[in-house]
Amino acid sequence: MRAIKHHLRWLGLLFLLSNHIALAQTDLQGSNPQGAFRPLNTQEKFDYYLRRTFGPHDLLKRSALAGIAQWRNHPLEWEQGLAGYGRRFSSSYGQHAIKKTIQFSIGAALKEDPRYFASADNGFWRRTGHAVAHTMIVRNDHNRRVFSFGRLSGTLGGSFISRTWHPERQQTVGNALRNIGVSLSAEASWNVLREFWPEIKRIFGKGKQHSSASLKPTVQTTAESQREIRTLRTSETRSLPLAVLFASGSGR
Repeated sequence: MRAIKHHLRWLGLLFLLSNHIALAQTDLQGSNPQGAFRPLNTQEKFDYYLRRTFGPHDLLKRSALAGIAQWRNHPLEWEQGLAGYGRRFSSSYGQHAIKKTIQFSIGAALKEDPRYFASADNGFWRRTGHAVAHTMIVRNDHNRRVFSFGRLSGTLGGSFISRTWHPERQQTVGNALRNIGVSLSAEASWNVLREFWPEIKRIFGKGKQHSSASLKPTVQTTAESQREIRTLRTSETRSLPLAVLFASGSGR
């Protein structure tokens, strides 16, 4: 049973990774740092908030996180079964919705841009540092890098408010702070994936090109073989009347 839970946990983590990769393909606004900057208006920021809070990727992510918590039986007080999974899913999604709502409200009021913008620098460490810093350093509507009070407030609010429906032993400041640390670490890791996703995508793209290229000689060889067979059949057909005449002449 422990081995099954261990494998299921890894499957859940792989599902989360694949979900992030799918989202990264549609969330690369900053992948071209040389492009012209255009700020979002309030309606566009609200639409962005809705997609990143109630979109299908977030629903799948929260479902997977609830499943992992169910396999870990965490927290223990919520037990197993459908009711336990429902509590864990509601808790995860509730914290996520609170965090994003606070972040949008304060961020929009302070004219913060919610999008991720890739680094214009070269080098692994510089770009990694940029991605990690982007967890709390964002652009505003004037294309200036500023500290994101919206993200900080959302992370703090989501963690502390969600403690109110957790078991009593988890309703502590220390537990909320640990949850904040996990949330910020996950956000930083997600930013690093978004920063290097274009390169990762090209690497896998080259691998597919090499694989398809290695198949071309086989296809060409097959086509050449078919042409040879057709040529052979044609020559046999043409030589058939001559053979008949020769056979009839020898019979006489």
